[in-house]
Amino acid sequence: GGGSSFSSTSSVDKAVKWAKQMDEKWAVCAAERPISEISAVYIWEVDEALLPYKSLTDEKMLKDYDFDPNIRHVAFSVERTLSFLLTRLWWRELERYDQPHCNSLLPFDDNKPLSTYKMRRESLMDRGRPNYCNIARRLRWIREAYGAHAGKESIATLLSDRVSRLAEDLYQVNQMSHRWLEAAREVLLSIQKAGGMSIIVSGDKLVPTLTKLYLYRFNSIFTPEQVYASAKMGKAWCFEQIVKHYGPTTKYYAVGGSQNVETNLKVVSGKCKWIPIKSTDSLWKLAEKIDKNQL
Repeated sequence: GGGSSFSSTSSVDKAVKWAKQMDEKWAVCAAERPISEISAVYIWEVDEALLPYKSLTDEKMLKDYDFDPNIRHVAFSVERTLSFLLTRLWWRELERYDQPHCNSLLPFDDNKPLSTYKMRRESLMDRGRPNYCNIARRLRWIREAYGAHAGKESIATLLSDRVSRLAEDLYQVNQMSHRWLEAAREVLLSIQKAGGMSIIVSGDKLVPTLTKLYLYRFNSIFTPEQVYASAKMGKAWCFEQIVKHYGPTTKYYAVGGSQNVETNLKVVSGKCKWIPIKSTDSLWKLAEKIDKNQL
């Protein structure tokens, strides 16, 4: 429990240490696998599956999930950081050119070093038409910044003095939501250990999805290539791309979202099961089931 902030030095240290431990636990386990060795593909919704989001501020959802009501103050602080970052990532200009995947515009990218471009001066329009080469470059900048842990071309540099504040906020969100963020990571670890693969198909647009994953420290778990956004093309299209990649005979699980996710997935793959996430407890139980091979 507690109020909206607890900014003593010891609390910042505690929060940073907690975040570091979560990252290290994952780093030990993370490994690339050839497609032929992947036992199952888990397709995650972001909000109220991977992380609590709408439920942090919606009164009815707060009650349904039995979260500490003080979580709302922390949620607004995270939201301010998200808006701040989206501004620094030129989201207002980019929004109308939203793409379902970070590689959607690769054919337009000239692949020249990004350091030679003045991003702020590069127009996304050229004589009234979209300049897809410049849009592709911006997406590449975001893709690389998302994956970089430090250095001048990472999202961390855009956060500058907000880093420790964010660590505190996430620590608070976790504590007040029955350790949702830890539970989600536990599921991801169980999937990884069982030889499975996790993919994101969010109901949102691409750049806000990547930004949210970065803020909640999931960027070390999901590469940009593992993230699809369904706002432009719809979820069925995203599922089609995933099934094309991993093959129709693979087992598919949809984690979170609503039951129509299962219907959409069944159209492109016969082997599919929907796993609803109704509480933090759903996540702990899911991790246990995967560990015991009982799904």
